[in-house]
Amino acid sequence: MEIGYIAVSGAIILYGTYPVFIKNSLVENKNIYPILLQFYYALSVFVLSLPTLAKIDLPIDVETFISGSISGCIWVIANCFSFIAIKHIGMAISVSIWAGISVLVSFAWGIIVFPESNKFNLIYGGISISLLVIGVTTISIPSYISSDKTQKNKIIGTVCAIIMGLFNGSLFVPFQYLSERDTLEVAEQDTLEVSQLDGSEIAFLFPFAISSLTISIFLLIFTLSIKRSLIKFPGIGASLLVLASGALWLFGTVCSIYAVAFLGISIGVPLTQISLIICGIWGIFIFNEITGWKGIIIWCISASILLAGSGLLAYAHE
Repeated sequence: MEIGYIAVSGAIILYGTYPVFIKNSLVENKNIYPILLQFYYALSVFVLSLPTLAKIDLPIDVETFISGSISGCIWVIANCFSFIAIKHIGMAISVSIWAGISVLVSFAWGIIVFPESNKFNLIYGGISISLLVIGVTTISIPSYISSDKTQKNKIIGTVCAIIMGLFNGSLFVPFQYLSERDTLEVAEQDTLEVSQLDGSEIAFLFPFAISSLTISIFLLIFTLSIKRSLIKFPGIGASLLVLASGALWLFGTVCSIYAVAFLGISIGVPLTQISLIICGIWGIFIFNEITGWKGIIIWCISASILLAGSGLLAYAHE
């Protein structure tokens, strides 16, 4: 379990940092279309996942390939909405909204679908969910009272952040299925210790990368065929920053995979979303996304409520 919490720490740092690269003026001023941003991310993930082929047994079994591919599809959808959200309401608010939604969704998956309910104190779980709902409800208020964005932009950004959270909270469901399957298989063999690391967490990455890149290329070609003017390829500097952002996201996801493997989806995913604090610090103090003491105070209170809710979920794990 200690490895799980170490993985959570790595995911928090990496998830809290990767959006910074696309907030860089070199990238932001290019106004890169979300589909193109997603293509760069998927390309980075694919290239960096290639070394895993040397670590896994080929061919990859069908269930692992399908599970990784499904997660890749979910990620493409989620990531496109995340770019739109950040563009319209900023990094601090966007990440806070989708982090809270992700926690709620992943917790629901773990309790309702997977046999994790017997690992929880349901009283603490109920309190934590209540805190998360309050936090998610109030965290977007600063964007409405202290931002110079238009009302339309604020609504679009908020809706996209919510949609991102719904998909992001489901991102590791296919991997959790593999983890449950492998745990049962080992248990049926009457072994004394169930290994949490059987190679599926590594094999999962390659089909994930293949499907996400394939879908991203298809969406890019489709967009070019519909309206070529939407896609404007940036220069080398901006491209490298986006690729670097994709790399950090992948490393954070690898940490999240191990967090889910050791802690379960209803604990591993919620704890990684504490990265919203790091994103908030970047957004408020570096990019000035929230101005005025009222907005900053509301964000701090709401973020604290979200943190309390996420932390209580870990405490509720019996």
